[in-house]
Parts: sequence; C-alpha cells; structure tokens
Amino acid sequence: MRISISPRVRLPLAPIADHARLVEASPRNLSRRDRSGRKNCDYEMAEHSPASGTDIRIFVVDDPPLMGTSIRPFLEGNSGFGVCGEARTSRETMLRVAHSRPDMILQDLMLPEGDGFSLVRKLHAWNPRVPILVISTHPDSLYAENCLRLGARGFVIARDAADELVSAIQEVMNGGIFVSDLVQQNLLSSLANRRPEMKLLQRLSVRELEVIRLIGTGCTMAGISDRLRINRKTTAAHRDRIKRKLGLSDNHELVKSAQEWFPSNVD
Repeated sequence: MRISISPRVRLPLAPIADHARLVEASPRNLSRRDRSGRKNCDYEMAEHSPASGTDIRIFVVDDPPLMGTSIRPFLEGNSGFGVCGEARTSRETMLRVAHSRPDMILQDLMLPEGDGFSLVRKLHAWNPRVPILVISTHPDSLYAENCLRLGARGFVIARDAADELVSAIQEVMNGGIFVSDLVQQNLLSSLANRRPEMKLLQRLSVRELEVIRLIGTGCTMAGISDRLRINRKTTAAHRDRIKRKLGLSDNHELVKSAQEWFPSNVD
C-alpha cells in the first residue's frame, strides 16, 4: 500500500464494485401517501433539494449539530457547496438520501438512533460512487480506520472541522481520501504496527468503543453513564455486549484488556 503522509493521508481507492441499492432507500418503494391518504412526510421532505445545479450537492447527517452549530450556513457560505438534504438518524437517512441525489454525504459518526459505522456501510452499499465524509469527536485512529474500511472517503475531527472541512470536501470529491492531521500519525502508526486486538475491536459499535475506551481510562460504570449521558442500565448492557463480542469471560478480564488497549487519560 502506497501512502503519502504530506500534506494529507492518501490511500489508493479500491475498485468500485456494483452493489444493489437498499430496498428501503429505493424511490419506487416510497409511497407519497400512506394508507390513510395522508402525505408521507419523509418523502415530502426528501424532495426538497435547494442546491443549485453548479454546487456540490451535499447530504448532511447531523444530530446533534456538527461543530456545535448548524452546518448548513457554513457549507452554503462557501461558494460551490449546497445542502440538498438533511437527516438526523440512520433510518431518516436511508429514506431520504436517494431522492436528494447528493454528490457526497457528510455524516456525523455519533447518531441518536442506530450505529454510525453501520450507516457508513449502508450508504456505501447504496451507492459506492457517492463519497462519504465522516465527522467525529474521537481522534482515536480506530474510529477512522473502521470508517475507511467500511467505505468512507474521509474522516474529520469535529473540533478541526471549521479549518479542514472545505479541503476535505474538495479532496474526496477529487477522488482522494482525507484524514485530519490530528488522526493522521496515529492512523499510519496503526497501519504499520497492527496490534492483534485491532481486529477484535472492529466488531464493536461506535457507542461500545466509547464505553470500552472509558473503562480503559479508569472510569466507573457511573462515571461512564454520566459522561455519555445514558442510564446505568444501558451502560451495563453495553458492557455485557462488549464482553460477548470480544470473548471476555468477566468484568475483571474486560477491565484488564481495556486498560491495555486504551491506557491514555480521558480528554
């Protein structure tokens, strides 16, 4: 694999394979009216495509708002960009994206419903010719590597998005791959010195990765619940799924493994 590390990570693109569009996202499978005769709200919203014919048409998956505020004014304030559609969840995305006819997709990795990794996979299967640029609050290279492996063409850290987003969009639209400077060296190190646990950790969802990372840094279950704003029962359920997916026998083994894999302090 040939990699140039200056000024950005550039990885050779895999050949584009033919994929069947997801049935749930197909326009012919979305009815304008439900059985009661009312208009289908998702369909109606999806038809709203304000981007001009000369703009790069960007579909935004964004909840809560990327970069701490609505990203639409930021994108439309830059010449050549236009938002052709928006969604807040994985389900909304798959219902609306086909009708919006995007040139690219800008996706927040943390979603209120569904898993961000799973959505990257679904969007790539829906149309591998539409590049996906992911924005995440996590600088850990594992998140970026998972997204690129599943079909994303770029990975931008949210706190750097204001400075890097325009360049990132241009890069992926030109057929390249963009990775934020903050993640770049960690990603290259991970690719060069692959640790055996990396393949195991690819089984986890975004939320499960958050939980095991916090366990590794010494957080208690109560602390994790507070930090992620989820209840303790949900946190315990994530912990149990992590143990099952990674083949760990008990909580002690989970804590020991997490501390080996994620020893750094929480930001």
